Amino acid sequence: MKRFPAGQQRRAMHSAVAVAVLSVLAIGELIAARHDRVVPPRGAGSLARINPGSPDPAMWRWAPGVGPVLAGRLASAAGAGLIHAPGDVQRVPGIGPIMAERLRGCVRWETPP
Repeated sequence: MKRFPAGQQRRAMHSAVAVAVLSVLAIGELIAARHDRVVPPRGAGSLARINPGSPDPAMWRWAPGVGPVLAGRLASAAGAGLIHAPGDVQRVPGIGPIMAERLRGCVRWETPP
């Protein structure tokens, strides 16, 4: 087995410790990010969908692809009464046609009588 000078061994050990600490911190952030989502009850069907007028960012985080910043924008727009129909979500900065299509199935849109 090849031996390295003490300085190189020390740097290698410091690097390994730094990588381990950063990995633990990153995993902690991922776990924390998942815990602030609101999970709908299983088998709730259409009741588990998001109310388009919900000013609660945690509800919007339930939708796939919606992070904390976008959830905040959607909640602000919903609280201001700007979201009534599926096409209205595209008024929110950061939502294009693809994300609007994803949200279409997650939001409980009221059909006109």
